Amino acid sequence: MRNGIYILTLTVLFNINLIAQSSFGFRYELYNLNYHISSNSVNNESSDYNEVFPFSFYLSLSHQFDNKFTITVRPGILLAWGLSQYNGLELSLCAKYNISDNFYALVGLNLHDNWYKIAHSNTKYPEEGLFQLFLVGGGFKLLNVASVELQFLYPFKKHFGNYFNNYFNPIDMNYIIKLGVGLEWEL
Repeated sequence: MRNGIYILTLTVLFNINLIAQSSFGFRYELYNLNYHISSNSVNNESSDYNEVFPFSFYLSLSHQFDNKFTITVRPGILLAWGLSQYNGLELSLCAKYNISDNFYALVGLNLHDNWYKIAHSNTKYPEEGLFQLFLVGGGFKLLNVASVELQFLYPFKKHFGNYFNNYFNPIDMNYIIKLGVGLEWEL
């Protein structure tokens, strides 16, 4: 099913209006994962956590239909290795709306394929599978080819793992905030 979503998205992207202005680039994104661990122990202590990870890399392929509206597909990888239970391949499909010459708004869907083997440890037991996140954000164009972007991602499914400390304690994602820098050139 996951491979079908990737193939369908790429097929649609490559067959979109050939007269559209296209661009290709690279993105680096720093991300903050905010999650909640619920306690199943006798003392019933629950906590929220923020973790920042600097390992998120993407390709970017965009089609600009007019001076206001752009569709962007971003396949990539998000890694925290053994430090987090949230690792894997990602695919974002976004619509960008140019508010002015330098500022734009962004809305879309992020698909994350969580990798069990990278994130698994003696105390961490991630959920394997495909996670969908609603994406909203904005960006600022620094130059013709460079941009800085801030994204907020909210999960449709919150539970993404368990933490073992004498009991299995569920881990639920609250949100992700990404700060990204990208370079894109016209094709």
